Amino acid sequence: MNPRVVAGICLALVSGVTLAGPHLVVDVRNQSDNDGLDREVSLCARPSPGPAGLPGHAFVAFGQSNPDGTWSYDAVGHTTSAPVINTILTYTGLIPEVPGYLGEEVYTSTKEECLVFQVNKAPYEMALAYVKSPLDQLLDPNTPRPPVLLAYSLAGDDCITYAVEVINSLLPPDKPLPARGAVELPEDYVRRVIDTFTPPS
Repeated sequence: MNPRVVAGICLALVSGVTLAGPHLVVDVRNQSDNDGLDREVSLCARPSPGPAGLPGHAFVAFGQSNPDGTWSYDAVGHTTSAPVINTILTYTGLIPEVPGYLGEEVYTSTKEECLVFQVNKAPYEMALAYVKSPLDQLLDPNTPRPPVLLAYSLAGDDCITYAVEVINSLLPPDKPLPARGAVELPEDYVRRVIDTFTPPS
């Protein structure tokens, strides 16, 4: 991962949330882990919560079972707080980019779509490090975490781009997720990806 860091760094992860029911689970494990825990990394999308058909949002969720049988979840996405019109103009190139940040995600809708990858410990930790490495490199983990600020553009550095990069770190280099369409919204893209992984009936 080589994000363009605009200013301070932080990553806010949320634990203990309840994962929305997955639409598909894909097992990419190739061995048994010696700690007996299960791990999964999910590509998730939800419809826009706002009016006027505004675009939705994609993010990545990390889940790990605990020895007592419960699960812990962390979720993170790349988003922006810039004005909507400025963000939309990044599609056109009139504004090349707007301020963005990595931040915590909370499962807020039963309509969320998730493609869940069951993974081994090593790739799980590698993918989680992909998310946390900017923070770990620049901040003392015992200090409060300011936002991880990144450039954001709907033409290339948006929520889908970020989520796909994380998931592709888990997959064989010759079998990445399918490319996103130029104007494909997050939920439409994730639904299409789920369909490509669904075995024929």
